[in-house]
Amino acid sequence: MRYPPGHIMTINGLSAGLNMPAGVVDDGEETVHGLPPYAIQPVYRVDDYIACPESWVRSTNAMASYFVAVENGMGAWFDFNMNNRHSHHIAVVIYIQGINPLTGQRADPNALRLEQYSKNCPVHDIPFEADRYCKECSYNWPPQNYLASAATEFGNLWLDGFLGQDGIIRQFLFTAEKMRGIAEQLIGEDRVWAVGIAFFEMKEPKPKPKAEHVRRRSGSTLIKSSMPHTGPKLDGGMIRFTGLGRDRSIKRIAAGPGKESLGLLSADDTKFAAVDTSSGAADDSPARRADREAVSEFLLEKLEIAAGAQIRQRVHRDPSSLEAYKAEPSGMIVLNYVPKAQAEALIAQGRREEPLRRSFLSGVKVGNEK
Repeated sequence: MRYPPGHIMTINGLSAGLNMPAGVVDDGEETVHGLPPYAIQPVYRVDDYIACPESWVRSTNAMASYFVAVENGMGAWFDFNMNNRHSHHIAVVIYIQGINPLTGQRADPNALRLEQYSKNCPVHDIPFEADRYCKECSYNWPPQNYLASAATEFGNLWLDGFLGQDGIIRQFLFTAEKMRGIAEQLIGEDRVWAVGIAFFEMKEPKPKPKAEHVRRRSGSTLIKSSMPHTGPKLDGGMIRFTGLGRDRSIKRIAAGPGKESLGLLSADDTKFAAVDTSSGAADDSPARRADREAVSEFLLEKLEIAAGAQIRQRVHRDPSSLEAYKAEPSGMIVLNYVPKAQAEALIAQGRREEPLRRSFLSGVKVGNEK
């Protein structure tokens, strides 16, 4: 799958895509479902928008900070297959609201690392029974706390949810029901409303790739979005790109020259209804600054991430040792998520002015005009 611009998160040549299909629903009896379809979501760099809360981290050379609009009842899955083109195999550590979805352990931002489990329980430091079963934890531990491209079939480097019983994944599901949130149940008030992703590269480059069979996802061919975004050239109001042998389209709704429609805002929120982006500069007047303060209050509503229906997906054991990987992450991504109307309000406040691009040639004679 080729993700269009504005729909992919990147840091130091490493990337992740977010898909948000409808949450899978069981009909009367719980069953194990196939992979949910593609539903690519636009993502926005925190640094580019003037109304983003100060509590959100800003991007650095080692970390990229984004935000995304989410909706109650929507599922989510993270796609890392674009890293198949990377020169090195990678390991991906993920944290959902502050916990690792494979182990349930709390994130330690000062000690992000790869872990493998084979002999002793990392919590109780007692020997595992068969299949990494800890009698104190009363469950089987996974082989590691990360996804490994070296261990995963080509084209299948993705994660759809929390690791459940019998190694089956339970879908990431956005919910307004506080008590259904996994992080809320495990770490309570210490949870955060963000997703963290850390990429670790192998020390040695990987062998040249071979052509392999790719497990394909089914799914819709039309992705509708009222959110403003950047992307490929418009074709009759539709953004065209291809993938998996099908045409896929993203609807872009224009509100006039230089404006974007923010259709989910109520009539009472007209001050957030649209922002003139034709000049590329955001209004920084006292009235607009007051609006940004209102946006901060508007961001109080939260959605939790629950473990939904069962998805037929496995986390493959990494055959490599930890010594094969670099000790420090090659890049990290922080993805803040907010309900859709709130994200629209943030975006409506406008983008920051692009900084001047200067070099040592600024101010000296250049060019070759007659």
